[in-house]
Amino acid sequence: MQTGGVEGGATRRYCSSVLSRALIIAWIATLGADRIDLLGGRGPIVLQLFHVLTAAVAVVEWRRHLRAGRLPALSGGGRVFIAMALALVTLALFSVLRSVDFETSLGRGLLFSAMVVGVGVVATAIVGRPDIRELLARGAAWGLGLAVLGAALQVLALLGVLPSTAELGPVAVNLEAYTYGALPRLSGLTADMNRGGQIALMHGALLLFAGAERRHTRGWLLVAALLVLGSLSRSTWLASLPLLAVAPWTSLRAATWRWGRAAALGAATLLCAAALASPRAVRSVEATVAPLAARFDPSEGSASAHAALWVRGVEIATRDIPTTLLGIGFGSSFRELTDFFAGNRYGNLHSGWLALWAETGVFALGLVALLVFVPTRLPGTLRGALLAIAVYNVFYVGMGDPITWLVIALAWLGLREAPAGPVAPAELVA
Repeated sequence: MQTGGVEGGATRRYCSSVLSRALIIAWIATLGADRIDLLGGRGPIVLQLFHVLTAAVAVVEWRRHLRAGRLPALSGGGRVFIAMALALVTLALFSVLRSVDFETSLGRGLLFSAMVVGVGVVATAIVGRPDIRELLARGAAWGLGLAVLGAALQVLALLGVLPSTAELGPVAVNLEAYTYGALPRLSGLTADMNRGGQIALMHGALLLFAGAERRHTRGWLLVAALLVLGSLSRSTWLASLPLLAVAPWTSLRAATWRWGRAAALGAATLLCAAALASPRAVRSVEATVAPLAARFDPSEGSASAHAALWVRGVEIATRDIPTTLLGIGFGSSFRELTDFFAGNRYGNLHSGWLALWAETGVFALGLVALLVFVPTRLPGTLRGALLAIAVYNVFYVGMGDPITWLVIALAWLGLREAPAGPVAPAELVA
């Protein structure tokens, strides 16, 4: 009987460990997957997998800590992160009192606060696991794989094979696709193309951070690069530059050059050359790719609109001293932009830094700047990821993305870059 009890306990611990790992991987993989609405459009918000999985991971992981009789050990940086994150949440909610659209601002402020607190709670609970880097790598790889699946479904919807919204029981999946000229703008499981590109970039950064020599890392990084390019997001392209500058590329070099790869590359080159030998094929390629060149033109329509929005953002933020200090109300800048986004409740200033200043005040702006820039003194991939977040938020609003706050939390909680060399298999955590 005693032996059976021991075996039963071991089985329960093993099942609990498998469940915990699966939940964490799924949580990382679906950060920002807002194309999936678990309420099917019938609720007051888009209920994402992130919301449900955040609660599940928090319960399972904190239960594991309590059963072990210990709480997560926090470094000095971790305590500072928690204090600053709570201060930011407080400022965001306090700014709601100044909003001319109290109901909308309150809802958005509560969602932002729940997101920041939820990511912080989960990150604090999992950062001390011995298999954390493996989980980050697996979660990022799954996230990139799901993004490819989402992009494929968008293409099918664009071709009319699938509807723009698919219903799976009570769950609704948004498959609406967008184009730029003749080129599709693919965003994975995220409805916004810019955010889709940024999430793919951050998943790539987590792969590099977890250990560049892990199996299949090079392949998944190629997938991340293709997703970033496929988003046609200039904001993400610019944000990728600091990450590219600090990434550990030397550890990604293949040990040997395989003849199979050389043959595949040669065959692909010959096929492209043969296709381009046809004048009709050349004209077709030119017509398809021509719009892409416009994305590099700073005078292109959306680029000039960005500049006008930035000017408006500074005007709003400096309107008077109370607004400069406390903002106009979290998530309420769309009220000031009716001439840019008539009737669009999701219109924004297209700059995360300006949005923070205008909506929440200069103190909130300073807090986020400290959270992003202070950890960049540390070497490694996270420095590049944090600088990518900083650049991206110059050109778009990304402070509401959970993966942004996961990267910030990892940097403050003291998780260090995986050492170079072979990566040992991680042990299961009881």
